[in-house]
Amino acid sequence: MPTKKLGSFTVCLHSGFKSLSLNNGTQISASVFGQGSAGNINIKVQKDISFNGIDGNGFSSGAFSAVVDGAQGR
Repeated sequence: MPTKKLGSFTVCLHSGFKSLSLNNGTQISASVFGQGSAGNINIKVQKDISFNGIDGNGFSSGAFSAVVDGAQGR
């Protein structure tokens, strides 16, 4: 099975939006479930970024890049 790389992706806010807020367990994620690299997450904002709180299942807000259990990669 070939190994693949997700690469990078960027969250970029357009003019008029200067801040980004992820609340109550909101997540931005890049994950690998088979073989490959999870990649990078780049977030570009003009002013502020905040990650606040958890959801009802205990998952915290944030930006995550991961290779899940049983997968092969980095």
